Amino acid sequence: MLARASAGPGAPVESTADAPTQLPVAPWEDIMDLDLDVNLAASERRVAAARIARDLAAEDDLVTLLGVAKHGLGELFDGECTIQVGVATDAMADGEPEWIPSEGLRDEVMMGLSGPPNPDVVSERAGIVLVPHSDSGVCRAWVQFAEPR
Repeated sequence: MLARASAGPGAPVESTADAPTQLPVAPWEDIMDLDLDVNLAASERRVAAARIARDLAAEDDLVTLLGVAKHGLGELFDGECTIQVGVATDAMADGEPEWIPSEGLRDEVMMGLSGPPNPDVVSERAGIVLVPHSDSGVCRAWVQFAEPR
């Protein structure tokens, strides 16, 4: 049997054996505000990503480029970004570059930078490692999240 609502969301309804005495409905304005907040946050992230991509594409100084990348990745992933650059040395017997910086980094950052990318998007993790998809890449980045997610 159907119940008929009287005044609006959350208002008491006519009680029957099959219907509750009150509908648990959030006020329409609250639902709309939440939806607008989510859409606004997503829009702001897209604008930030576009700005960072533009800044990266326009930069020709390596030191400034690394600074833009570090700041941009930290902003986009809401964390602290560390970028390492691989430098070829004469002592490279195994073909592995010397990673700079390699000293003075926190243990969790070093573990993150030296680990492989993790495709798991379900489990919580402390950060994300970003590496090039080609063998010619000589940089990698670790973004340490403010809180594991």
